[in-house]
Amino acid sequence: MSEKRISYAKSYPNGISISSSNYPEVSIKVYQDEDGKRHHLILPTEYFDLFSQEIFEDKAFKTGRICILIFDILLILTLFLLKMYTQIIVAIFFAATSTKLADFIVAIYVLKHTKSGKDTARFHAAEHMSINAYHKYQRIPTITEIKHSSRFSDICGSVGFAKLALIPSLFYTIYLLSQLLVQDHTARFILMTLDVVLTLFLLFSKKLFTYFQIFLTAPPTDNEIMLAIDVLKGYELFEKVFGVDEQDKQEDYSPLEEYFDHAKITKTEDAKLDIEFDDGNLGLEIEFIERKKE
Repeated sequence: MSEKRISYAKSYPNGISISSSNYPEVSIKVYQDEDGKRHHLILPTEYFDLFSQEIFEDKAFKTGRICILIFDILLILTLFLLKMYTQIIVAIFFAATSTKLADFIVAIYVLKHTKSGKDTARFHAAEHMSINAYHKYQRIPTITEIKHSSRFSDICGSVGFAKLALIPSLFYTIYLLSQLLVQDHTARFILMTLDVVLTLFLLFSKKLFTYFQIFLTAPPTDNEIMLAIDVLKGYELFEKVFGVDEQDKQEDYSPLEEYFDHAKITKTEDAKLDIEFDDGNLGLEIEFIERKKE
């Protein structure tokens, strides 16, 4: 039996989604409404953003990006007035990556100081802890097993997010400071060599950046952990019904219809799974390509 591995998940202010390992374009999402009722959905996987759009729409992100833009313009103008034309090129590269730094700093602020951010941080921790326990025990873990699991994850998108935010900015900052403050060419060369070595070390370091998740997560309550268990149940059910081997595939979709908030699930003639949601407002067609394990 192959090892069970979850490769992509995402946290929201009110829930968690996990993408299918067999069909990564499909995600299983569980969220709770204002009354505390849980809803179970099958949705297209949302990539790219570390957190949900609700978090990144916070006005603090716009403010942060405006502030870093003003700083970048002032830096380039200052270098131009000082006639440091070579450093202007470096400053332009810094400006191109500095918005990631602003987003990272503001993300920490939002997750620590806003209601939606605090809710997301708890679900984010529950997501990590439940998946770590799931990988360890190769089954749906108990609430106690999840509580004893780490909230740090090396598969979290925050690792790449932190690298994009911190490494370029650190490299350009050290370079510019060496050009502005260090006059001795030998000392400048040594400093730049150390800058390159430090950049390469950070670039290939993965574990180090997981610890930045202490700023992006918060200790979850039993409510977030129980929801994480719920989404794992949906994930396992989906993987069981839609296995990659012919002997694993099932034509009976009733278990999915019972668990998820769907009115009807049918397979169309062109090998697509047609999913109609209860409210009748949203329809989703997912094409299931025949796949076999290598």
